[in-house]
Amino acid sequence: MDDIWEGIVGLIGVGVMIFIGVYVYQHYIDEPFKEVSGVVSYYDCRQKVTLNSTENKNGTFICNDLKTDSGKSMGGECVKTTIDNSGKCQTAYIYKKPADETCGINSSLTTDDMCSCNYGYVMKGGSCISYNQDCQNSFGINSYGVSGNTTNSSTCYCNAGSTWSADKTTCISQNTLNQQCIVSYGTGSYSTTENGKNVCDCSYGYKWNEQRNLCVITDNKRCENIYGSNSYFSWKNSDGSLICGCKDGYRWNSNKTFCQL
Repeated sequence: MDDIWEGIVGLIGVGVMIFIGVYVYQHYIDEPFKEVSGVVSYYDCRQKVTLNSTENKNGTFICNDLKTDSGKSMGGECVKTTIDNSGKCQTAYIYKKPADETCGINSSLTTDDMCSCNYGYVMKGGSCISYNQDCQNSFGINSYGVSGNTTNSSTCYCNAGSTWSADKTTCISQNTLNQQCIVSYGTGSYSTTENGKNVCDCSYGYKWNEQRNLCVITDNKRCENIYGSNSYFSWKNSDGSLICGCKDGYRWNSNKTFCQL
């Protein structure tokens, strides 16, 4: 009977020693650093530690980096986890693994072992620039871009409030177009489109003169300027003065200075 108890105690002792050895190995002995390919989940770890590129690393890190056709790393994330006595994840050590080949700004190594522009960028003049920058380089600051129909191309549009110039070489703001019309045809003119072209026309309250080289104020607009928007032009006296009336549903105020309900 004593021999049996001695055997049991011996087994327990061996187990304790093994446990202590594993614990010490996991917590106090630095394993040689190495990386292996794979994916590890660490969302439930109690603690997450981000390592920078200069920190000393030890142990085995599992890296989810993709490979090029020739086997070069395209970069990714590497993780090593430690567990507590209950088998739950205690700490996750994480670092970003750079690609084996360094590419330029806004570009990355791809499976064909080439550096290609990241999503949202196109190669122009040896650099990867955004779709917007590509279009603005060609058509001005009032343009913007999206991905084109072919690889490494942009499709350009004019921002809201801007439109294409007649020769489609730049995006011009509506304010600029209006100002050009005002310079040519007076303050009552503005820019609009007709059959896909930018043309000048007369705005509300103005009309073309007989020569169609100036937008002149209408008699109705002159009445509205004097008596309010609810008035209208009735007739003109022989001396050129206006006779204005009130629109249906409105009447003159006591001083006959504007039309009221």
